[in-house]
Amino acid sequence: MTDWRPNSGVDVSLPILAPPGVGLDSPNFIRLPRRLRETIIHLADVQQVGASLALMNVLGMMSVAGSPLRNVELPFGRQTPTSLYLVATAATSERKSSTLSLIQQGINEVQLLEDDRFRRDKLRYEIERKAHQRKLKIHEADPLALEELIEAQPILRGHWTIMSAAATAAGLSLGLSQGPGSTALVSCEGGEIFNRDMIENLGDFNAYFSGEGKRRLLGSHRSSIPMARASLSLVVLTQPSTFDDFERAHGQQLEQSGFRSRVLFANCPNFSGERSYRAPLEVEKEAIRWFNDRCKELLLSNFEAREWQCVKFTEQSAQQYEQYTRYLEKGRQPGAVGSDIAGFLGKAGEQAARLAALISLFDENRGAIGADHFASAADLMSFFFVQAKRRYGSGALGQMMEEEAKEALQFLIRCRSSGDHPFPFARWLQFAPNRLRSGEVRDRALMILQQRGQITIAKTGKAKFIWVNPNVYG
Repeated sequence: MTDWRPNSGVDVSLPILAPPGVGLDSPNFIRLPRRLRETIIHLADVQQVGASLALMNVLGMMSVAGSPLRNVELPFGRQTPTSLYLVATAATSERKSSTLSLIQQGINEVQLLEDDRFRRDKLRYEIERKAHQRKLKIHEADPLALEELIEAQPILRGHWTIMSAAATAAGLSLGLSQGPGSTALVSCEGGEIFNRDMIENLGDFNAYFSGEGKRRLLGSHRSSIPMARASLSLVVLTQPSTFDDFERAHGQQLEQSGFRSRVLFANCPNFSGERSYRAPLEVEKEAIRWFNDRCKELLLSNFEAREWQCVKFTEQSAQQYEQYTRYLEKGRQPGAVGSDIAGFLGKAGEQAARLAALISLFDENRGAIGADHFASAADLMSFFFVQAKRRYGSGALGQMMEEEAKEALQFLIRCRSSGDHPFPFARWLQFAPNRLRSGEVRDRALMILQQRGQITIAKTGKAKFIWVNPNVYG
């Protein structure tokens, strides 16, 4: 049976133990097609951001450009959308918005073309509508002619919004019905997406992801599509604290509804090193230009005809898929290495197929999933396995507590709260870092630091202060 990671030297029976990081020398990049790998590497270099943040941006725009009017057919026959739900967390200063703007230019160009098309169509429609109304009035006494006129009434094709930064459930439904059945929510502010409205409509978000056939239509009576023909890309680049707060409040609902298993999550570490301005090299500009051009080409390829296309597995990649899903099933059994994130592994085969389909579409117009495409997708899934383990696995809470305590200590050290300069407790409550804004999290971080003897909390008069013990600075 074909190994989905040929010559990798990694135990293929434990896919979750594949390389844990995405670095510029990682197999996660090496196994990607050359053009995509160069885009990610050069985007990270130009923007001076971490490789994982560049990766999540690129995958997000691949989903936005590659998923409209496309499905991937799994080896056992079922078709599923190629769209992805991606969530990346990164600190405020990590250039999320500016990185995204560099690789959405091709998509923006297509949106301008669609805006112009709709303006022209609307003008034509208004003229035809008025002429049609005059004909109706003239033939209102002729039932036969009236019936023919009613059937021939002009129709205005909806305005396709390729992606938007925020939408209510009703607005999202209308947006999906106005275009070819596909749209994207793309935001660098998680609060615009992760809110009560999403929680109240998790079932619909799950249906958009899976292409499920619910018995209702989206949109109005004049512009509607079956829900089974709708697909949604979700790309959210947000601060860790925003996503943490959302999951603390609604984690149980997210887990029980299955929404969490549909999300590919990555926490993107801060850029290491000193940032300095430099003009992009020509090779860097060319890589980013190629990616934007490919996004534009994919969106325009069936822009007018709006015909559905299906990306299929080759015989070899189908064998890889079957082997891969068997190993995943072993990994999610009780006591196995992935049992603590079994729900995520249950969707991992389909997620790998979606990634492979998108990779194939960005690989020299190939559009069919080859063995190398599925190998790339499986490697990327290994990265997401590790991210899921760190956030949701059996040891995730302990790791999160450790990170919170570390961030609290670094904040207090920066404030020089030692010796003769104690830090007022009231100011800690007011100015603690974003991810420590919850009272529960703040108290827990201070408790850990106190237990380790790294800080002291005491009253001076009526006020309470925090001291960082001097040995911490040593």
